[in-house]
Amino acid sequence: MKIKNLLALLCMCLASLSLAQVNIKYGLFTYQNTRPYQEDRFAHAKIDKGEFFGVYDGHGGDKVSSFLKDKLHVFFGKARGSLQKKFERAFEQADYISQNSFKDGSTAVVVYIDKNNRVHLAWVGDSRAVLESNGSVALATQDHKPDRSDEKQRIEKAGGEVLKHGVWRVNGLAVSRSIGDVSLKKMGVGQIIATPEYAQMQLTADNHFLILASDGLWDVMSNEDCVKMVRAALSKNKSLDVIAEGLAREAIKQASGDNITVSVIQFDWSSGSRAKSWWSWLWGK
Repeated sequence: MKIKNLLALLCMCLASLSLAQVNIKYGLFTYQNTRPYQEDRFAHAKIDKGEFFGVYDGHGGDKVSSFLKDKLHVFFGKARGSLQKKFERAFEQADYISQNSFKDGSTAVVVYIDKNNRVHLAWVGDSRAVLESNGSVALATQDHKPDRSDEKQRIEKAGGEVLKHGVWRVNGLAVSRSIGDVSLKKMGVGQIIATPEYAQMQLTADNHFLILASDGLWDVMSNEDCVKMVRAALSKNKSLDVIAEGLAREAIKQASGDNITVSVIQFDWSSGSRAKSWWSWLWGK
């Protein structure tokens, strides 16, 4: 084989390796804590050669969060349009059915990692996703709290009012976006909405994990502290389930009494076996 052709073939092989989909693993821990009921729910599904994860934190019951666990990824998979539009249509469909079927409500934060190693986030409420890069926070969802400046402006433009009763609330609810909550949404059209916020980022080998959790974790722990804990635990080769539980246990020590659901999603970029197979094929070994 001519050197020129060999180099071209080698470049093609390396390109193929760089485009290979990252291996994704996850751990999960969920805990009722001091609450009388466990209203958190978690979902994982494979869709269109990608992986979908969701954390749903119910309030006033677990009907909507359970419904989201079973159906939101299905609606997403069947929706048409760009990924952002698919999220918006899935959330809209879930909200419509929830308002016509249940009385309670739920937050939702979902992650979709597509076949090109791009991470897509969509969320309503204060469950949160935090993406790490080399030990720092690369991307994080921003909670939909009624006193968040842009949310407060939107609520007031719709004729609503943000008031403090222990925490800042709109129509009595401590988040400004949710799925369900039919009675609270009827109090003012456009004040509490189900339209998800969206963010996306291309993953690289600098991204090692993502933390997905309900506010039982985030109410008492910062994004940065959680990233440091996970990074340290991974360096000690702890399992992902154990790492997720460790985050929850630390939140309990910090006086969290809420339901806690934590998933640690790890990105494994190791390609030694693929590289070896390509090398063997090139040299006939």
